[in-house]
Amino acid sequence: MRRHTLFALAAALSLAACADVPVDDLDLEGTGEPSAEAEHDDDEDLEALSSGEGEFVEKAACGSRWSLPSSVSREGNGMSVPYEGAGRRCQGGPTEGADMLGRYLRSNFPDVIDQSVAGRGIQIYACRNIRGGSGLSVHATGRAIDVFIPTGRGGAANNAKGDVIANWLVENADRIGIQMLIWDRTIWRASGGIPRDRCYQGTHPHNDHIHVEISDDAANMNTPFFRGEPEPPTSGGDDSRADSPVAPGGDRDAPINRDAWVGDLCRSDNDCGFSTDDGLGRCFLSHQPASGLGFCTLDCAGYCPDRTGKATTFCVGASRLGGSGGICVSKPGSENAWCESPTGFTAVEMNRHVGRSGARATSADVCLPTGR
Repeated sequence: MRRHTLFALAAALSLAACADVPVDDLDLEGTGEPSAEAEHDDDEDLEALSSGEGEFVEKAACGSRWSLPSSVSREGNGMSVPYEGAGRRCQGGPTEGADMLGRYLRSNFPDVIDQSVAGRGIQIYACRNIRGGSGLSVHATGRAIDVFIPTGRGGAANNAKGDVIANWLVENADRIGIQMLIWDRTIWRASGGIPRDRCYQGTHPHNDHIHVEISDDAANMNTPFFRGEPEPPTSGGDDSRADSPVAPGGDRDAPINRDAWVGDLCRSDNDCGFSTDDGLGRCFLSHQPASGLGFCTLDCAGYCPDRTGKATTFCVGASRLGGSGGICVSKPGSENAWCESPTGFTAVEMNRHVGRSGARATSADVCLPTGR
């Protein structure tokens, strides 16, 4: 009996190795594509499978999960976005489409997203394998977005908030290029059988974030959503959804400045369109400047990235400027005329915002708005 058990386990592991996917990522549904089950942020319970205990999640967990409204489910069943895996190489950062979609979600669902999380609630790129597997995560391609949602009592998924975004993404999957979602113990795919959703069996219930994957076309901004094409009227003749999507930052016509950097002047997030491994650039306006001009920043804890040709950066606490957490600001240097460029800034000594980074406590002169 023991020999048979060991043989069965070895065969299962051998099959997984040949496919270069984790054991639980095999195509068990006959859809012709990987299950994408392991494309999430936490370890798969491989021990449970190898011990012969079967599924990774207790049956009871499937009884309470994100349930798509019937109208959303019907619309989702008509979507067709083929699943595209991660390949074998990290791509170096967020794709342009993921960056844009992340900004759009943060701008258009500000009361739903937990902006206290690093990246103001939007996290995209991470060069890593699938947790518990040998293949790359789609996060490593820059095509996966984690949208953080404040949890409810006891850490339960806040469906009153998270379902709003998840349902909207399903309804617009074809238009945007959404290939897969995981939220509150449910995985939904825009390809495969009907219904498209089923109980997610990874060990993390995705109670605090929605995992969103986009197609290569979406990553390259080559779908109707990114091209600004109007939505078709609804079947009832209501064309209220026919407006093109509002650009992140709230201004439909404002271009996105991807050449900006920390410390540059801005009026909206569109003016700070840079991306780094540490998150997305944004316009800091919490100090409510009379001119309406803020400055570009990144959320931080301990350290900030630097860019050749730009002033060195430093992580400081935002409370002095009416914000919260840590933000990146520029140090005085020849690149910014020792804080005189942009106009209205002055050098102020500030302590480093350490947060949970474990960085060494220190202080430095940094460029802050005059009078701060």
